[in-house]
Amino acid sequence: MKKTGILVLLLIIATSFQSVTGDFVGVIKIKHKYKDLEGKDITSRLAPYLGKEWEYSIDDKNYKSVNEAGNWVQLYNGESNVYYSFTKEKKASKYDAGATSSSKFEVTYLDRKEKVAGYICDVMKVETDDQTTIYYYSKEIRTNPENFANHQFGNWNKYLKAADGGITLKFELTDHKNKFMWIATATEVKPMALSATDFEFPSGYTIAE
Repeated sequence: MKKTGILVLLLIIATSFQSVTGDFVGVIKIKHKYKDLEGKDITSRLAPYLGKEWEYSIDDKNYKSVNEAGNWVQLYNGESNVYYSFTKEKKASKYDAGATSSSKFEVTYLDRKEKVAGYICDVMKVETDDQTTIYYYSKEIRTNPENFANHQFGNWNKYLKAADGGITLKFELTDHKNKFMWIATATEVKPMALSATDFEFPSGYTIAE
């Protein structure tokens, strides 16, 4: 095959992993660590509940996370604007994603950059009612904030607006109320084609009353 033919083929393959708007569609692999506020590693204590590794999948209006044991962690359906949180006991809690989580959302852009999973990231600090979070996000891996404008739960719409759609590749969350730190770091970013069936409510799970 001629060189031009190879380049055209690669372009077709690459663009098939993106939405029609050019935003990221695919899977991000993430590793999680947990510490107490004194810096002691408490990963073994919290990982059974929050997970040690996630595969985070996102398209232009939905997302989900599945942990290292194959258990679902979260699911957001953009059409219904509903968020589900899952437990290892195969139970799901259902939330209206239009509900506000925190009245406070203060953003400070930090004058530094960091490479995460091969991507140069901008950095910002966000203060909410009980948490301080440092976010690392890349302009190369982004989604359209307008598609998630009604997703107020967890301040996701506010985050995306502040990050200009940049998807988090790393965060360092300090929970002042529950007194722990959560450090999540992307290890791999994989563009891939996803369909609506990838974001359907999983079989074998029930919604808690």
